[in-house]
Formats: sequence, structure tokens, C-alpha cells
Amino acid sequence: MKQKKRSIGFWLLIIAFALLALSGWQRVAASLAAAYWLTQAGANPGPLYLTISGALWGVVGLLAAGWLFFYGRAYRWVVLGVALLMFFTYWADRLLVSRADGLGANIGFAILASLFGLGFTAFVLRPWQKNK
Repeated sequence: MKQKKRSIGFWLLIIAFALLALSGWQRVAASLAAAYWLTQAGANPGPLYLTISGALWGVVGLLAAGWLFFYGRAYRWVVLGVALLMFFTYWADRLLVSRADGLGANIGFAILASLFGLGFTAFVLRPWQKNK
């Protein structure tokens, strides 16, 4: 069976999702390693939330990277759905859960970067096309 040639954008998308997955697993490791100290300091959100949210990004990031790499069934829609899930969980975490004093710091960059990520994903995948 002849394999389709992948574009640079496609490879960048695979790498980006793999890196996002890695950052999720790093969050899990860091929250587990510091669970005692986070609990003692009364950190809000606590280590359980940090572990669960990190694992979510780790799992869905690996799912998207693998789905892209192996051209899983309906890969365009699956990966776009993962990108939207990551977009909304990032902003829910930033606006509703993480109550840092510097919430407005770099808000412009965060908005542009997250919109660029969604736009780049949609551009590379072009889910509205039957054959690419």
C-alpha cells in the first residue's frame, strides 16, 4: 500500500501534539513529586487537580500525535476535536481555576498563540475536504 507523502506542516503538528503530551506528563510528574509540599502549603488547585489535568493533556496529546502518525480513521476530525479540547481546557484552567495575581500578564500573547494553534491545526488538516 502506497503511503501518502506528509507535508512539513503535518510533521510539525505531530511534533506539537507530542510536545503538548510531554508537558502534560511533566505536570503529572511534578505534581506527584511535590504533592506533600503542595498540600502543606494549601495550594489551590491542589495536586489532585494538577495530576488529573496533566494526565488529560498527556493522554489526548499522545492520542492526537498517534492518530496523525498512523492516519487513524477520521483523523482530521479526531485531531481537530483534541485541539479544541486542549484550547478550552487551557482557557478554563487559566480563567476559572488558576487565580494568580498576574492573570492578565501576557494575556494578549496567550490569546494569539492559542488562536494560532487552532488556526494552524485547521489549516494543516483541512477537515472540510474529502481528499487532500
